[in-house]
Amino acid sequence: GQAKDKGGSVTAAGVLDPSSFAHLGLSRQRIRWERHPFISPLVEAAVEYEAADADAARIAKALTLESARWCTCLRLDTWEVRGPMGDAGAAALGDMLRANATLMVLDLRGHGIGDEGAVKLGAALRVNRRLNTLRLDHNRIGFRGATQLFLGLSGGTQLGPNMSMRLLGLEGNPIPNLVSGYLSAPPEPLPPEPGASATTMAAYRAALEESAKPAPGKSPCYIFAGSKKS
Repeated sequence: GQAKDKGGSVTAAGVLDPSSFAHLGLSRQRIRWERHPFISPLVEAAVEYEAADADAARIAKALTLESARWCTCLRLDTWEVRGPMGDAGAAALGDMLRANATLMVLDLRGHGIGDEGAVKLGAALRVNRRLNTLRLDHNRIGFRGATQLFLGLSGGTQLGPNMSMRLLGLEGNPIPNLVSGYLSAPPEPLPPEPGASATTMAAYRAALEESAKPAPGKSPCYIFAGSKKS
């Protein structure tokens, strides 16, 4: 991952200050084989990082500060081995999202986040109207956690549907019968009988295209589950 664009700072103790970066990427996948520099105006720090619950909590706390107004992207993903972050780290980041109005991308792929962490993140989606991408692929989220995420996108009675979210990644989680598609898409039309007229086929294709779009007045978020709608 990279942390640049707006620069960043390293504290007196030599620890990265996550609130001072525009794009903070601590992706294990990229850093494992090449020690990636995090560039600041004064110091160049080479780090190898794998975010656990305590790290996520520290970063979440920093991103609630006023100085975090520049940070729009946070990547804590890991791919080669399952990362150590679990429900506690996800819960801390969920609490942060309720207060943070700057972050647009949060990538938590490849950890051990389960239903409890997903519940906290789903609650944050009810009120956060800035985040547009949340990647939770290859975690341990089940039916209950996914349901709370979807309810968060649907919104509450006061704020209504979450209209800022564009992508929720859930590929590789043990969620039964989940396929890729919009959360609130119109139902797919029934295919016409063999030998149908050209006019009927054209109407069917138009209806099929319409069903691939989110329903009006509903969250436009696309759920990526690693498989296509049939």
